[in-house]
Amino acid sequence: MFRLDLLSKHYQDHFAEKQLPIIKLEEEIKKVVFKSPFLTAEEIFNDVMPSVDSDEFYAISHIGGQGKGKTFSADLFATLAEQSGFLVVYGKAEDILEHMNYWVEKVIELLKIHGSPKVCFVLDDMSYSTGMISSKKAAAFKHFVGDIRHVFEPIYGTIKIFMIYISHRYHSVPPMLRTSASWVFASMLPEDRADALKLIPKQKEELEKLDRFYSFLYEVSTKGPRDVTLNLEDSNGNPFTFKWGRKEDPGDGRLMLVFHAGVMRLFNPKKIGDMIDLEKRRILYVTPPEPTEEELEVQKIKKKKAIKEKAEQLFAHENTSMELVKNEKTSIITITD
Repeated sequence: MFRLDLLSKHYQDHFAEKQLPIIKLEEEIKKVVFKSPFLTAEEIFNDVMPSVDSDEFYAISHIGGQGKGKTFSADLFATLAEQSGFLVVYGKAEDILEHMNYWVEKVIELLKIHGSPKVCFVLDDMSYSTGMISSKKAAAFKHFVGDIRHVFEPIYGTIKIFMIYISHRYHSVPPMLRTSASWVFASMLPEDRADALKLIPKQKEELEKLDRFYSFLYEVSTKGPRDVTLNLEDSNGNPFTFKWGRKEDPGDGRLMLVFHAGVMRLFNPKKIGDMIDLEKRRILYVTPPEPTEEELEVQKIKKKKAIKEKAEQLFAHENTSMELVKNEKTSIITITD
């Protein structure tokens, strides 16, 4: 049996759950009804919204291995954002990094149609930027993220951005987002622990707390997919079962580590009603059609005209006129005052 009481000191000191009133049964047996000790997406989202309103920007960064639930967790936050009046725009690395100008133009169009300055960006699989594209494009993307408010601000004069950033590793997160107030670790493997160490305060108590979370999550994330149903206990020793979520059966969701508002807690991303399809909020680049022969001819004429106009500008001079004098063998340019 997995025991959450390993974390009891942490919960008692910081997040001791308030027990609901004792229910008296007919047999006079006392039973305590307790809340889940896990932080939910709704609780995090409600914490985030005041910052989006006041600071006009907030980022939640997700990191972890493939198939560990990063995109599912991001979808939870995006669904809550859309239900709160945000335009949700989903972008994968290849959409933005390869066609950034096109992507930005389409977002501007959507924002104008949306009629509100509230936008939630879900940027997925951004580890693509390391080694997959030129350093010039990667640098341009980092600059874009750092300047994103100013890119879209002119539309309404102000912009309120809730950004959900997904990457495999901490090192591929743009510098501007490394100060994110909220981090979700979808998995807790040795490399994830190493990334978490870059974020948490280096006090002994915090390091010990991270080790307890690491041991617990490493074990449940290994046995959860295999056993499906886990037998757990809360910090008060009360037993409960937790059904590990799968694609075909969401169960009770997953368990992850969240570093939110400067505090580590266990996070339970769990499916909610009417979850959105992020793929339907994705902007895909549309390859322009090949020009017809008539369009090519028009382009050729325009190009010749532009060259002629450029030549005339180069040779133009005040109080002078230029005339072309042709003889049989060559064309001679004569300048006359």
